[in-house]
Amino acid sequence: MAARQFSNVAVETTLSSGIAGGASSLTVVSATGWPAAPFILVIEPDLANEELILVGAKAGAVFSSLTRGFGGTSDVGHSAGDDIKHVMVGEDLALTYTHVHKPGTDDTAAVTHADILSLDADDHHTEVHTVESTGPHAQSGLAAGEVLKASGAAAFDFGVLAHTDLDTVGVDDHHTEDHAARHADGGADELDGDDLASGAAVVDSVLTADGAGAATWEDRTGYRFSQTIKFTGSGSFTKATYPGLRMVVIHAVGSGGGGGGVGSTISTEVRAGAGGGGGGYGRSQVLASALSASETVTVGAGGAGGVGNADGADGNDSSVGAHASGRAGERGRLGVAIGVGKVQPGATPGEGLDGSTGDVIRRGGSGDSGLASGVSDRFQGGQGGTSGFGGGGGRGASVSTAATNGAVGGEFGGGGGGAGARQSQSAQNGGAGGAGIVLIDLYH
Repeated sequence: MAARQFSNVAVETTLSSGIAGGASSLTVVSATGWPAAPFILVIEPDLANEELILVGAKAGAVFSSLTRGFGGTSDVGHSAGDDIKHVMVGEDLALTYTHVHKPGTDDTAAVTHADILSLDADDHHTEVHTVESTGPHAQSGLAAGEVLKASGAAAFDFGVLAHTDLDTVGVDDHHTEDHAARHADGGADELDGDDLASGAAVVDSVLTADGAGAATWEDRTGYRFSQTIKFTGSGSFTKATYPGLRMVVIHAVGSGGGGGGVGSTISTEVRAGAGGGGGGYGRSQVLASALSASETVTVGAGGAGGVGNADGADGNDSSVGAHASGRAGERGRLGVAIGVGKVQPGATPGEGLDGSTGDVIRRGGSGDSGLASGVSDRFQGGQGGTSGFGGGGGRGASVSTAATNGAVGGEFGGGGGGAGARQSQSAQNGGAGGAGIVLIDLYH
């Protein structure tokens, strides 16, 4: 086997062009200072594709007769520009031999221990001494894990390295005993949470730094409010959007019903429309584990006001999945004709309906019927009902020199106001109910 060659001045270089796995030659950008073959190089040192290659022949910048994946590395492809270095590997050290000339003999004479008894401290020999069960270097009674330890100024023995042997090790010294097993659960030096900080480490507690180099365990088993998500239109709530979520509180408010309209009047009649009912409210507290990955959120649009001689429209429910819902308010009815000499309610008002769901529920308020007077030629449209969430009802049309539309219900879920008309006036429209809303409070 040809002796491997080495160079102290081989420049670090790169691949001139890429090579595939199994390729038997490669070209480098520069071979300045590189030795004659055979020698060892490494491609992509210290990277995932690091590969050792034994080069058997060299012609300028072309290295050939390659032994790929040398020394247990993987034979893989490499790209142009990848780094290349000339290196020595462990096998090179194992193959190192020293040629010793025994005085007074030829070069092939064996060198014995007796030949080197006279060597002084500046002389060297490289005979390999193997610890065997017999022979001049015999050693017995060794156990796995033992190391060579000094037992005196000029004595040593084999033994297990203990923690007490390291008492004098300074902060800049190192030893390689594996502490992971000793400090794991059940280990000789098992590490507990209370070894790290003051206070008791209970389930779900966290370490909190005090800013002065110490830490304390804090019990965080309660729920901590973080934010409120507001839905004014239908959509969906995705749990994964909020990592660490533990609980939600859902508020659902149905929309208000529309106020009743009035038709045109003749000289002997007055009309007043009724107000729409307010939307209901439902509240639920739900653990995050009980929520689906995505929950459907429905927000009810306000009921339309009656157009001219027509009732208003019922409102619409709001909900989050099956967890909580707010019931819609009922519609206000159209104003009927009240003749001369009569004073009576204008129409049937919308109700705040039962049917909201949740841990806490409140029905919306009912609208007013309004009032029409054929005696004084005056009217008052019905006020819309207040929602279970507090949204005010729309104002009913009031006495004026002209017919008037009802007002839109207030946010969120208020009923629409009823319209009104004096004698010989045009048709008027009821006010639309206020839109519903969904609020989701997040707790971590």
